[in-house]
Amino acid sequence: MKKNSGFTLIELLITLVIISALVMTVVPMGQKIYQKNQLDVIEHEIINAVTYARNTAFESGKTLTMTPINGKNWSNGMVLSDVKNMVYQWQWHFSGINVTWHGFRSDNYLIFSSELAKATASGSFVISSQYGQKKLTINRLGRIRS
Repeated sequence: MKKNSGFTLIELLITLVIISALVMTVVPMGQKIYQKNQLDVIEHEIINAVTYARNTAFESGKTLTMTPINGKNWSNGMVLSDVKNMVYQWQWHFSGINVTWHGFRSDNYLIFSSELAKATASGSFVISSQYGQKKLTINRLGRIRS
């Protein structure tokens, strides 16, 4: 008599249930880690943008203004410009992340200048999503504290 080797239907169903349960617990954790990584990426982008703006203003001796790309919403990115021209643009496309600027003089712009009397970069960026929040504080000289 030949012996059948293989899995029974019950064994296959139990294995399928165990794998399904593992997937159901791992996927939400992966989404949370992904969102936290997006917060970190935007945090570093903003730090790089502010550092670049501060250094460019000092090197060129010009007054530079940083504004949101579309005028009011910082969540899509920002533009650095002088009086006449755009100097640089940062843009990001992360869904579910909100970026706001709360400045000393305005919520719509930051001003970087080589002259201390004209620099008005003091305030804070708040980067938030459903999984967390980060705050970047910028002083009048353009130095950043997270």
